[in-house]
Amino acid sequence: KYFCTRTHTYAPPMLTHCTRLFFLILLSSSPMKTSLSLLTTSRLYPRRSSSSLLQTKFLPPYTVPASFSYPRAITIRDSDASLTVKYTDYRSVVVVSKPVGVTSAPGGAGEDVVTAVCREFGVSDVSRAVAHRLDMETSGLLIVALTPEAQKWLYEDFREKRIKKTYEALVVGEVGLEKGEGSVKSAKDVSNPHAGPWQDVVDEEYLRGLQMQIEDLESRNEAGSEYLKRVMSRAETSRPGHTLYERVGRLSVNGVALTRLRLYPQTGRTHQLRVFCRSHLNRAILGDSGYMHGGLAESILSKSDWFENDQASLEDEARRSWGGRMCLHAGELRFHHRDVNQEIIVRDDVDYFKNVTADVQLLE
Repeated sequence: KYFCTRTHTYAPPMLTHCTRLFFLILLSSSPMKTSLSLLTTSRLYPRRSSSSLLQTKFLPPYTVPASFSYPRAITIRDSDASLTVKYTDYRSVVVVSKPVGVTSAPGGAGEDVVTAVCREFGVSDVSRAVAHRLDMETSGLLIVALTPEAQKWLYEDFREKRIKKTYEALVVGEVGLEKGEGSVKSAKDVSNPHAGPWQDVVDEEYLRGLQMQIEDLESRNEAGSEYLKRVMSRAETSRPGHTLYERVGRLSVNGVALTRLRLYPQTGRTHQLRVFCRSHLNRAILGDSGYMHGGLAESILSKSDWFENDQASLEDEARRSWGGRMCLHAGELRFHHRDVNQEIIVRDDVDYFKNVTADVQLLE
């Protein structure tokens, strides 16, 4: 029922995480003729490398179906928010859909995603479960490690850019090109002492302003100059964040023109996609109060050669008419599961207008 006559041509998704014993029992009761010794060096034992046909072709990429079901939603303590489990093998990794307004990892106020997942799956060491992060205002897929070994290979795969993430965003205004790419070098915005993680584009103007602040503090013998020197050093030596994008639709919300983008970050910088849309495309993500016209975005806007007043007015109108969330969502995650030697593809659809009363018109 489950197997073809050539074992390596079939990989049933429901069997990809079963044990060797299960396969032995299943094969022994099957009319298919095969050598059970192949299983001892197959990908069921990934540490025992082999050139067998079963190892190289037994498990093709697996797309987790939308119907994947976990018994219950994971609640966030002292919050109305909850996490939806989009994929888990119950042993080493969990992929959840993070809502807006919840922090990814320990360090903020209230319970975070990683802590809630660890509580649900009985993991005691929360620090060994963090694999990556999403901004609090960003929703979407977040992967959590259940074992130190899983955290180790997830860290390595993120560092080596083997894990691929795709985001969906709505930006205010029109984006002319159907697809493109760009690199933006950014560093901490030090113009506001309470700016937190907000970023500014690193260019001659940024470095000149930072140097003036350092000289001013040193001339008055005030503290803070050493910190700014470290910021400058990191800004000068850091590598730019690189992003690919494609336009996938146009729409109008409450009379404001918006463009739907799919973003493919090739690096992992702080606020990379938000700064990329703001500075490279000169389009702010809808609902992104930090990088829309005015406020912390002024330093970036002033560096734009062609930013026009009508775009600023459009963003002001969008901010007044939009009462919803920031429209940035991690919609797809692709990673290589080391325990089963298989690429796992997880997707999470988003409806930005689900809980918002808005006049939405699709234009493309």
